[in-house]
Amino acid sequence: MNTSRSAIERELIAVLSETARIDAASVTPQSDLAQLGIDSLKIVELIFDIEDRYGITVDYNANDGAVESVGALVDLVVGLIAAKSEAGALLSGA
Repeated sequence: MNTSRSAIERELIAVLSETARIDAASVTPQSDLAQLGIDSLKIVELIFDIEDRYGITVDYNANDGAVESVGALVDLVVGLIAAKSEAGALLSGA
C-alpha cells in the first residue's frame, strides 16, 4: 500500500466523491466536506472505511471542527499513519 501524501489524497478524494456521488475532478484539498454533501453520518462511515483501509484508529469528534475540509482529513490520516509507523519502528527496535 502506498502511504505517500499524494496517494492518500487521491484515495480519499475517490472515496469522498463516491460517497457524495460527485465527480472526483471537482474535489480539491480545499473542498469543504459539508459543501460536498458529507454529513455527520457519512463522515462516520468514511472514518470506518479509513480505519479499515489504513489500519489506524481515528479519534474523531464531530463537534471539534478539526476536520472540515478534504485537506484537513488528508492531514489527519497522514499524521496517524506516520505515528503508527514510528510506533512500530520503536517497538521493533529500529
